[in-house]
Amino acid sequence: MSKEEQRILVVPQEAIFGRNNEYFFEGFSHAHLLDYESRILKNLQVMRRGNPSENPSDHVDGSAEADPRFKQPIGYAIVYNPKEKKVFAYQRSSNKKDHEEHRMLGNWSWGFGGHVEPRDGSNNPIKDGMIRETTQEEIKIYGNIKEPKVLGYIYHNYGVNAVHFGILYAIETNATRVEPKDPEISRVETKTLSELKEMSKLAMFERKNKNPSLKIDAWSMTALEPLDEILGNN
Repeated sequence: MSKEEQRILVVPQEAIFGRNNEYFFEGFSHAHLLDYESRILKNLQVMRRGNPSENPSDHVDGSAEADPRFKQPIGYAIVYNPKEKKVFAYQRSSNKKDHEEHRMLGNWSWGFGGHVEPRDGSNNPIKDGMIRETTQEEIKIYGNIKEPKVLGYIYHNYGVNAVHFGILYAIETNATRVEPKDPEISRVETKTLSELKEMSKLAMFERKNKNPSLKIDAWSMTALEPLDEILGNN
């Protein structure tokens, strides 16, 4: 099955942000402020993933990527070693043959995970899907991991981000080595928080000057705020 025909779990926008957008935010929202995860879990629906170029009115069952009335919950996990004070960051492959999704070719990121699928269980499919994607499909972690915990939520109301809603998890590990399993990931490196901040600063500078040789996922840059809290400056 292609990604366009893939069945994923979605949630109506008003179930997340409220009927009058009273719970709306832009950027990052801490987990202790409002439990968006519970709101999502109570209102999940199955929908065809589709692609952003489609018109939802052309399809009986709709296209999640083209319909902003629905948000696709994404379990987005930061894998870090607290003793080393390092985060596992990765660069996506620049080879189109390795990707069905071309919007993020060559991007750097420190968030693992992806779309939630109907097969991801009935208790907490967001967390189960994130664990499946992270530990079974995307990377091999050479060490033990602790139970993931929710740090907060990410939402950017522009472009392709407008139909996705991030549940930001932290996965603590004693591993010092992680290897990619997914061909979409070209390499994984350990980075200190200060290194991630410098990378993000450079990426922003290059973007402003319209010379983006270093590209970083917007969600990863947004995740620097909670990372600062759990790792501290080093």
